[in-house]
Amino acid sequence: MRNSESTGITRDCWRSEVRNGTTFHWVHTYEIKTGKGAVEFLVPPEALRALAFLQRYAEPLQARLADEARWLEVQLRQSVNEDGLLESGMTVAEAVARLNDIREGGQHLFLALDKRHSDHLGSGSRVQIMSMEACNAQLKALASAAGTDWALANHQCRRTFAYNVANSRLGRMGLVFLKWQLKHASMSWTQLYASNPYQDLALYRELEDEQTEARVELMEGWMQSDAPLSGGAGRRLIQTRATPVRNIRDLLLHTAEAVEIRSTGHAWCLSGTRVCNGQGVYEPANCAGCSQAVIDSDQASTWQAIHLQNLRLAAITDCGPAVIQKAQRAIRRSQEVLNDLRVPLPSGDQAAAYDETGTIS
Repeated sequence: MRNSESTGITRDCWRSEVRNGTTFHWVHTYEIKTGKGAVEFLVPPEALRALAFLQRYAEPLQARLADEARWLEVQLRQSVNEDGLLESGMTVAEAVARLNDIREGGQHLFLALDKRHSDHLGSGSRVQIMSMEACNAQLKALASAAGTDWALANHQCRRTFAYNVANSRLGRMGLVFLKWQLKHASMSWTQLYASNPYQDLALYRELEDEQTEARVELMEGWMQSDAPLSGGAGRRLIQTRATPVRNIRDLLLHTAEAVEIRSTGHAWCLSGTRVCNGQGVYEPANCAGCSQAVIDSDQASTWQAIHLQNLRLAAITDCGPAVIQKAQRAIRRSQEVLNDLRVPLPSGDQAAAYDETGTIS
């Protein structure tokens, strides 16, 4: 499992079944990165014994969370003081956010004490779902206790498992199983995980991290209050700006890891393999109204050129009414995009320059 899937495991989330005389064991969790939602992983029997032990460990922490939730509910039923604070000194927004966190994670098993905050007990700590950093710190502590300086991490276990399955008796069918078991969006990632273990996997991880950071920077620009956007997804993003977010950086990082963002040259496509299946690359007008497209100011000059191209096409009179209607529909959509981006339609001088050079200045 990915780290997020492991820490998403909740109470009694496993089961066993017998098929043709063979017992299979499954663990239920949620897959976030590619948006699959509720999923099951095939696990060995040792995993169920470990989870049963972990569940016993988590029970007092879950009880502490439940007690904190009841305390927060009492706090929220009381009125705030003249400074807008509850009796505990929290704002209403802070209390609601914490209560929502507890309700979401109250049945999780991978729990730990966060000493950066304190709960209702005033003990200088509070219970939280373990973060990736906390999980990797524990793995490194395990390696250290075994007498090695190996920087053990969750993903190394995932890759080792993939390599062993790919080189097992399953043969090529192993990759099909791996893609399902690892919950990959494409077979190319499965092949990478199953590749030669002597390849520089750290380099691949650096490339993935750089890709994620580039997506975060791109989305940070989209979330600026004065940034004009077009496309169906772009218009939805404008609406979400009015909603306050506790930590915008964490939200964007989570989104960047979970959402595919690809450039078509005239728009940013969030659709993965859904919707038009790539037809928007050849038909820019499709992206203008697509629910999975974001068009920003950096693509404005491209849309001015698209507008001029469609004006040219509409001026051709010997191709039949279907071509003219298509061009007119595309003209309306490019006008809509340019209006959304607060960019004027191409001027006569720009049209003349475009006829000569093929570019918009």
